[in-house]
Amino acid sequence: MITVGKNVKVTNSTTAVLHVKYNDSVANYNIKKTHVAKDPSCRLEKQEETLGAIYSPDKTVFRIWSPDSSKVSVNVGGTDYPMKPANVKCYTSVYEVSVDGDLAGQEYQFYVNGSPVRDPYGKMIASDGTDNTANIVMDMSKTEPEGGWATAPELKNRVDSVVYEVHVRDFTIDETSGVDRDKRGRYLGMVQPGTTYKGVTTGIDHLKELGITHVQLQPIYDYGTCSDVDSQDSSCYNWGYDPWNYNVPETRYSSAFGTADYNRKINEVKTMINEFHKNGIRVIMDVVYNHTWKKSVFENITSKYYLKTDVTGCGNTVNGDENMVWTMIRDSMDYWVSEYHIDGFRLDLVGAFSINDFSDWGEYLNKAHPDANLVIYGEPWAADNDASEKQTKNPVRTGRIHMQSADAHVGVFNNRIRNCLKGSSDDGKALGFIFDKLNDGWDGNGTDENDNALAGNKECVFMGVTGGARHKDAKGTDVWTAQGYTSPEQVVSYVTAHDNLALRDKIEAAGVTHLREKQTLQGYANAIIAVSQGITFIHGGEEFGRTKAAAGKDIANTYNTTTGANDFKWDLKAGDWKEMSAAYAAFIKMRKEHPAFHMTTADDIFSNVTLDPDSTDHVVIVNINGAAVGDSWKRIKVVMNSTKESAPVNGVDDMVKVVSGPDVDNGRVEQSSYALPQSVSIWAELPLS
Repeated sequence: MITVGKNVKVTNSTTAVLHVKYNDSVANYNIKKTHVAKDPSCRLEKQEETLGAIYSPDKTVFRIWSPDSSKVSVNVGGTDYPMKPANVKCYTSVYEVSVDGDLAGQEYQFYVNGSPVRDPYGKMIASDGTDNTANIVMDMSKTEPEGGWATAPELKNRVDSVVYEVHVRDFTIDETSGVDRDKRGRYLGMVQPGTTYKGVTTGIDHLKELGITHVQLQPIYDYGTCSDVDSQDSSCYNWGYDPWNYNVPETRYSSAFGTADYNRKINEVKTMINEFHKNGIRVIMDVVYNHTWKKSVFENITSKYYLKTDVTGCGNTVNGDENMVWTMIRDSMDYWVSEYHIDGFRLDLVGAFSINDFSDWGEYLNKAHPDANLVIYGEPWAADNDASEKQTKNPVRTGRIHMQSADAHVGVFNNRIRNCLKGSSDDGKALGFIFDKLNDGWDGNGTDENDNALAGNKECVFMGVTGGARHKDAKGTDVWTAQGYTSPEQVVSYVTAHDNLALRDKIEAAGVTHLREKQTLQGYANAIIAVSQGITFIHGGEEFGRTKAAAGKDIANTYNTTTGANDFKWDLKAGDWKEMSAAYAAFIKMRKEHPAFHMTTADDIFSNVTLDPDSTDHVVIVNINGAAVGDSWKRIKVVMNSTKESAPVNGVDDMVKVVSGPDVDNGRVEQSSYALPQSVSIWAELPLS
């Protein structure tokens, strides 16, 4: 919660300095007056009224924010309706009009100062794939999944999450997916059961077999590029990081694309999410609130939607520090949770926003949905970090995530463990620990909580395995520290995501040519992630050697390739990579069954996870007191051996080797005291039978 000093006053100056206490860490924020001039409940408690087209069977109320012009109107069914200032609690400079009749399915168009503008709160667009600013009045009760909503799968603790990043089109577009032709590359293809290819499971059954808890869907809101092309058409491709309408689902993934069947376009998204829930999988939405496709998306409403200086590399950074813009972003996430039953968010370039804003979004959402156990995290950087530091007070960074409210429960990606393990992301030059090299040629390994450089692999691997846990009294100020998280739920551990080289492509760029070694390193990297504290994140397809080789030379940045480089090729799983897929599933199962690998507090980690004195920069050994956190493995020794030779391990005479590379906890009693090369080996003290 926020504690405000008694002497703080809002004056006629542009900003006020607010003294904020977050989890015993103190920071000063320059907060715009609009952030503190109103009742704090406007920012942190669930709001019953909102903007946009608020439908009921007998009338629809239209509302829009217009801080620069009072000349505001809406055209509905060919009739213009002037709008007047509205008295809506917690919203400023809002105009509204109530139009009688059942308007479900009607097109409406807002005008500000004579210019047509899109509704930032619009639920559906009037036509697919055009720069049309008109929206559709929706009766959302007509879009519900058949049979009603299933209960979301249980998630006891956020650190129990194993997140699988996937793109709707990529997952099923290839014929090897086994998905029905009319569903490939579409929402309903994501959840078609019973699909196979040459005897192996594909699609959603593969995800269940793998054991993940969440899918993170790359953008499914309405975006600009390729929106006029059906997702099954390979002539145009885009990941979707160019937002157009934040609350409208991207219709190119719907079987109703190109039609006026607005209800079905929404229903198919809800059906997909509902089917994931029925199959034990939660859904995280990848959202890009930091910029829009073009400035024209909002600029005709007001320039206040955008920062004067771009920090996202797109020329049109959204100004989250403007209170009504911050509120629009908050309301958008609230809408996706309330209406679509989304279970969390991955915020693209959340480093463009302040830690105060990010914290308040999380606190609001968790208060509004107290039983949802939402998983919310983002990228703790911007495209231009220096510019964001100058323009935003305390933008989100790994070294500031501990400054959040105790009720926020938000996290960020741990780029330091990523760098430590693999080195650079776009080439095979700078290599990290899994290659038995020291990452000293690309972005470094960061610092500890007291700003001491992590010079060796031993230090940076241990920092990653412990989830970058930070003591509350730490004094370090490095904003890119590897040890910035006062709770393990604040850290997302990973080695690769959609950006940059796929892991297999990185391994091949490093000069590895033998298939067996490629597979070994592919499994090794994510095995380390599986035994690391925090939230586990996997880039979809890496469990069976996914590669972007079809992209040709530019295989690192495939956001718009039409070569099929991003398509899931399920023949890889049916072929040489089948055993690797099974090993990934085994590591996930092991992680889920053993709380020693996903402790819930930093204190538990500090007390029960230690670096073995036999550790070197080539073989890192971690000891875990499993009994202290209720694990059936009372004592655990995790050995990460990056050498190409088996390594002797001391102190395991009274323990059982339960993991030996890809051979995971198979019930076989093995008394070997050697760790396999280029792999994770685990010994455990088992309970008496």
